[in-house]
Amino acid sequence: MKKWIFTVSFIIFSSLILGQTQVKPDYYLVFFKDKDTTKFDTAHPELFLSPKAIARRQLSNIPITAQDFPVSGKYIQILRDSGYNVLLTSRWLNAALIHETDSTKLLKLKDFYFIDTLGLEKFRQPKDSTVEQVKYSVVIDSSIYPKKWEMAYNYGIALAQNKLLNIPLMHALGYDGKGVVIAVFDAGFNSVNTLKAFKPLWEEHRILGYYDFVDRDTSVFSSETHGLMALSTIAATTSKFVGSAPKASFYLFRTEDENSEYPIEEFNWVVAAEYADSAGVDIISSSLGYETFDDTTWGYTYENMNGNYAISTIGADIAASKGIIVVVSAGNSGDNQWHYIGAPADGDSVIAVGAVTYEGNPTYFSAYGPSADGRVKPDVAAVGSWTTVISPLGKPTVASGTSFSAPTVAGAVACLKQAHPDRSNMEILRALQMSGDHASDPDNRVGYGIPDIYLAHLILKRYDMKSFDPKKDKIIIKPSDTTTSK
Repeated sequence: MKKWIFTVSFIIFSSLILGQTQVKPDYYLVFFKDKDTTKFDTAHPELFLSPKAIARRQLSNIPITAQDFPVSGKYIQILRDSGYNVLLTSRWLNAALIHETDSTKLLKLKDFYFIDTLGLEKFRQPKDSTVEQVKYSVVIDSSIYPKKWEMAYNYGIALAQNKLLNIPLMHALGYDGKGVVIAVFDAGFNSVNTLKAFKPLWEEHRILGYYDFVDRDTSVFSSETHGLMALSTIAATTSKFVGSAPKASFYLFRTEDENSEYPIEEFNWVVAAEYADSAGVDIISSSLGYETFDDTTWGYTYENMNGNYAISTIGADIAASKGIIVVVSAGNSGDNQWHYIGAPADGDSVIAVGAVTYEGNPTYFSAYGPSADGRVKPDVAAVGSWTTVISPLGKPTVASGTSFSAPTVAGAVACLKQAHPDRSNMEILRALQMSGDHASDPDNRVGYGIPDIYLAHLILKRYDMKSFDPKKDKIIIKPSDTTTSK
């Protein structure tokens, strides 16, 4: 069975076929020079974004730009009329995915006036190579934690993994993800539409949509089971198992082909993120990562893990720039030759999650940071060794990997977002880091450590994350800052 941290890369054949990136044999990305701005303008975003997506931008004063416009329908039609099979488009990358086996037709693409010969390179702007490690000074009084409170759920055998992040206390306060929308990207969600553990999602109309970007249809429930298990750590509700955000709402997207490892899956990831953005999603939870490829000549190097190279990292950071909280697996390569984090975990605006045991120790397989440009990675860590999940048979079982620590954290973040709907994604990211048990001394295995979601909640209640300067400011949480009710 193949590993569940998928690894891919890509080759740019700029010397042969200008403006194209091969992402799978016979599959190419074609980049455009511009967009047709006659049909859309920034004054009327309701034509291409949902009200929730517009509100998310307004919350963080994020401008709506031509990057948000759809790809030019005129250019797509010209390609199709010329005999090219256009499969998917990306508005953020201003690109289209085509399937073509005729090399002469590929060479002719450079003659189209709207093809951008820079391709993906235009997104790879140089970054400052001198990155200073951020550390936080956090002082808390142990009495901030309420002594008497009742659990809102019977967590069963999922109690320990939730308790490590102090999630049950947030649930007891009424913050269990209600009203927060999470998009889960994975390789398939087999039986999620039939298993009893997910029945409340359907009865309460909290499955808002689903799509298979691999086969370009809606058959997400007949493919692999990995997404089922990842989703269960957040959403499952049974008498013996409760996830980290059991009242959240979801979009389910299949972006990964479990039968192969090709860079086309990174493009699927970006297109899914765009769909999530325009639908108004609050959080992306992705248990996928990209490092090497079946054909090693297409593989990334560690130097490429600089937050500005891999196509999925570029897409993840753009998603974050739109106000989405992006939570991803750090990777399961800690015990092999690569051993570093993969993309998009290297993104500077994403929450990369490592794996620890129930005792809080780093697992042997959890990928190492930092990013190639020296930033702290992973950002935080959660239980990823023998994590309790729901099996394809609908029963609680265990599985290991950062594939399961990441969605657990995504659910915890949903609780924070519910409690603080007026806080931006970057404010929540920073509070999460500050609440970690390694906040004052982050390392390359667990980053800022195991987050305490209740502490992050108190930090967000008291402090303005936008103006906080970790070089000057100290987080001090006293009993007067606490509450045992909304």
